[in-house]
Amino acid sequence: MPPREFKSVQEFEVYFKKESTLILDGTEQRIQRPQEAEEQKACYSGKKGQTVKTLVISNAAKRILFLSNSWVGKVHDFRLLKEEFPPEQKWFKKFKVKVDLGYLGIAKEYECEELMLPQKKPRKAELSEAQKQANRDLASARISVEPRIGGLKRYRILSDRLRCKDFGFYNAALGVCAGLWNFYLSA
Repeated sequence: MPPREFKSVQEFEVYFKKESTLILDGTEQRIQRPQEAEEQKACYSGKKGQTVKTLVISNAAKRILFLSNSWVGKVHDFRLLKEEFPPEQKWFKKFKVKVDLGYLGIAKEYECEELMLPQKKPRKAELSEAQKQANRDLASARISVEPRIGGLKRYRILSDRLRCKDFGFYNAALGVCAGLWNFYLSA
């Protein structure tokens, strides 16, 4: 099973010492609509309705190396990263990091050996052909993270709408499913 938290940067670096490139992505799962108006507002993601989100760090071999605890759907992917890995500590200093546009401010906040982030289309303008090609190349290299998340979602508890209200149970189930996915890859 992948770890759920790191107490220090040193512990993080020791755990990832065999990895040179880390792929970060967020996943969200729909939940049953809460009854309370404040809870509904907190869990509303905009993309899928009421959800819970989790940060996933994986590698090129499709293994899930880290899972954050679940957060309410309103939390943006980049904010989730900043809460799990505070930027003032140099978490990614020794790693190449691949992310999508959900982590747009990562270059300003985090120090990385190399950051692979797509170019955002400027407002009222177009990307050049070279920028479009660079985005395509990065997307084709980064797309491998989606099957990892899909590997997690092969288990119905993570693919169907979540009906349990106990997020402790959900976090435990998520960790077990990630462990099963990693075991499947090693078999």
